[in-house]
Amino acid sequence: MRYLSFAIAAIAVAALAGCGPSAKKTETSAASPELPPLTSANVGLDIGDAEHHLTVEARLATEGRAPNIAVDELIDDTKQLSLVTLTVSEPMPSSLPISFTLKSTENFGDSPVAVIGQALRDNDPIFDFTAVAGAEAHKLPQRSGGQPPAIWTVDVLEGLDSVPDTMLINARIILKMAPKGTPEADVDPGSIEVTPEFESVEFTNPVRINFEHAAETAAEPAAVESTDAEPEPAAEEAPAEAAAP
Repeated sequence: MRYLSFAIAAIAVAALAGCGPSAKKTETSAASPELPPLTSANVGLDIGDAEHHLTVEARLATEGRAPNIAVDELIDDTKQLSLVTLTVSEPMPSSLPISFTLKSTENFGDSPVAVIGQALRDNDPIFDFTAVAGAEAHKLPQRSGGQPPAIWTVDVLEGLDSVPDTMLINARIILKMAPKGTPEADVDPGSIEVTPEFESVEFTNPVRINFEHAAETAAEPAAVESTDAEPEPAAEEAPAEAAAP
């Protein structure tokens, strides 16, 4: 029994001696270098980034605000404008301007993006607009080079014979990302051609407009019996009997 205990102790000492250098090596080994964070500068952008960072907001233009137009804007959990509802009461306006504003939370200097928009009224095209998101896209809607802001306004009542009860306004947006290294000045939204993986189609938030027309209050006058009817002729009296002699 004593010999067995001695043998077991010897094996344990040998095992510890064998593990010593390995453990020491682990402690003295150099730490793995940390990888740099993934950013647009070292990874590059794709069309998914354009979809995520570029937005076009549709809402009632500032010049269209009036006491008889109630505005309700719904913001979603991502702080994006998801729905605008306008309720217009009498007197009906002669025009109703809706604005479309391009915004971005990212720059696209290496791969500029052509933005091609088409405003829709109940799915019918009524107005076209274009822009290019490039190296200073984060400043949008402000644009450099003396260009006007990337805000487009359209009168959604123009061309209508009468004001309807309701209408839906939004815009179809086509995004086309130019190949990496394309100069921003060379991107023409009207002629740019890209492969399908660099193109995307989106829609702006909808603007639902309800028009509350005044109720018809003039009722039809009730029919009145005519008093112009000719009176019936009186019954003729019987001739008086002759007087007795």
